[in-house]
Amino acid sequence: MAEASEESTHVFSNKHRIVYFISSMRHFRNHVKSLGLPIRYHQLDRSKKPTALADYLRDDIQKLKPIEVTVTKPGDCRVETTLSEVCRERGLKLDVRQDSHFLCKEKDFADHAENRKSLRLEFFYREMRRKHNVLMDAKTPLGGSWNYDKDNRESLPKSGPPHPTPPQATEQLQIF
Repeated sequence: MAEASEESTHVFSNKHRIVYFISSMRHFRNHVKSLGLPIRYHQLDRSKKPTALADYLRDDIQKLKPIEVTVTKPGDCRVETTLSEVCRERGLKLDVRQDSHFLCKEKDFADHAENRKSLRLEFFYREMRRKHNVLMDAKTPLGGSWNYDKDNRESLPKSGPPHPTPPQATEQLQIF
């Protein structure tokens, strides 16, 4: 596992999200260690130059001399392409395993998309909700509607979104 600075700077990302993500990685690392399992973990180091996932993988392949690299399918095509290129450079097979965090596989969407003239994720989501009985009441969506998008499509006034009036103190506080 690697805290690659490039992954936090490749696209704009909220600092709180970055901190949460890295914290989650470190907690997972600690959990793996507590189970007595081996783990190789690269932690961010401010004193070093910015880091890229590809560089960590190249270094680890050189040091560990694996016969194959196995990963859970990355959620970003750019990351999967990078890992694939590094493995190809080093003459190694990259075994990409399905990510079990999702209710469906990429093939489910490919099957849905096949022979359609246009794609709207809304219709795929409906299929998945039916298939997995998510937010459904028998064969109808909970609440009676698949979504409430049309309720959210009105234009904002020229003055911008309304802001609630801040609460006003009605009594003076007494400090003892």
